[in-house]
Amino acid sequence: MGKEVQSGMTIDDAAIKNKEPQVPIAKTDLVFLQPSGTKTNATVGISAPVSVDEGHSFQCRVFFGHFDEPKDITGIDSLQAVCLALIQLKRRLKAYEDELGWKIYFAEEGSELSLCDPELEFSVDAHFG
Repeated sequence: MGKEVQSGMTIDDAAIKNKEPQVPIAKTDLVFLQPSGTKTNATVGISAPVSVDEGHSFQCRVFFGHFDEPKDITGIDSLQAVCLALIQLKRRLKAYEDELGWKIYFAEEGSELSLCDPELEFSVDAHFG
């Protein structure tokens, strides 16, 4: 728990309240392999939760690389906003796999885009539980 700054607000709460929603706090670099053979690097992730509606709700921004526009996800508190953002990210990645037939790999730093090592295959279910 953070140090109290003003009545009922901690340093941690103040940091959450003042963060910009566009700054990713959790992300991973992936390679997406489409059935056509097209390979694309993309970074996916979520932003820190920010207070909206004078603290009555919080939002996290979900980043889908350049495949989709970032999406703001709202929760009743900062924890729910983070949880819902992760759920949204998981659903979108599962849709790439299940509906579009794409394979997803971890992008190794310094590796060529043409290399999709089976050992680097990204499992949405294993990653998100």
